[in-house]
Amino acid sequence: MNTSVSSFNKLQVPTGLLDAQAYELFSVIFLFALVIPITVFGLVSNVVNIVIFLKIGRDDPVSISFLALSVSDLTYLLILAFTSVSNGLVLYDVTGTTSLTPLVYYVIWYALIFHKTSALITTYTSVARCCCVVIALKFRHFFTLKRTYIVLVAIFLIGIGLHVPPIATQELTWSRYRVSRGINKSSVLVSGFTLKRLAGFRESKSVHDTLNNNALLYTCVAISFVCLLALVNALRASATFRQASTVVTSTSASSSSSSHDHTPRMTSPINTQTPPSSKLVQSEKEKTSHGALNGKEIQVIKAVTLVCAIFLLSNVPVILNSLARLAVPDFDLGRRFHYLFIVCSTTGTFCGYFSAAINIVVYFQFNSRYRDCLTSFISGKTGGSKKK
Repeated sequence: MNTSVSSFNKLQVPTGLLDAQAYELFSVIFLFALVIPITVFGLVSNVVNIVIFLKIGRDDPVSISFLALSVSDLTYLLILAFTSVSNGLVLYDVTGTTSLTPLVYYVIWYALIFHKTSALITTYTSVARCCCVVIALKFRHFFTLKRTYIVLVAIFLIGIGLHVPPIATQELTWSRYRVSRGINKSSVLVSGFTLKRLAGFRESKSVHDTLNNNALLYTCVAISFVCLLALVNALRASATFRQASTVVTSTSASSSSSSHDHTPRMTSPINTQTPPSSKLVQSEKEKTSHGALNGKEIQVIKAVTLVCAIFLLSNVPVILNSLARLAVPDFDLGRRFHYLFIVCSTTGTFCGYFSAAINIVVYFQFNSRYRDCLTSFISGKTGGSKKK
């Protein structure tokens, strides 16, 4: 059975805890104070990310993963920017008798593709770095450049495939129809998009909500959380080790200096035995060369850890919104809490905006090659792009 969606009329939707006027006020503040600035920043920052990572080179699995994440985030923000502009036109009635709301409802499904793709890329990057740090002997050479390319391509294909059923069971058409507007609910002829929900849409949407919005998202969040804990623990262990090494080195130098100052100048058999403190320093050096983290590895771990943390925090509102939708059937579009649902969903979407836009700060802070290349690119010195 086919159904069609034109647009929700403010007077025909139950108000619940939030009425239409409060929703309009929220939309204006949200659009101009938050959405537009973070969207512009995100679009520019991800273009910069893509350019810089391409200049750095494609010989590092972590950089390739961050490049793929930037491409996915940029596409996600482009689609959301289009929907935000369309919502703004509808909000201020710029389009007149032309309806864009069904177009927004349809296009948003494509944004979900790249939202899940970014989640999968972040999870993979976290897992790869976690394994290389925590179980280094087994996975140090497992996540190669070739395998990273294969996994990233597979992730993009999975992201698309998971959303094919709900998209394929919808049809966007241009038509003319009548809607009720105004206090008197007078009939107005409207030209615009109509979104037809074809047979199987309800079932595919139910599967999508269960599989993509719940199982997949919760799995990515759970795995990323475990990896985050492991990476933070690795950073703490490395900091403790470095501090202990500094103390041992300082103690050894002090002991050696004191021994040299107080040794009598007399002929005696040469003592070839290595002092205990020197043995300890040598042992610590051997440990550093075989298993401890060097400065570059620590910076990479910090970058991955922060990207993972941003991903987790940005998905907290989405998860809460999804759980509330399952627990309260009226918390949905066209139901009793229609406007409240839109506000909560929009808040979760903004967290996605923020997550997709802010990564440039992490890359600049903890990636020296990225920082040097960006500085050289801004100053016009392309020769600095190969610095390490």
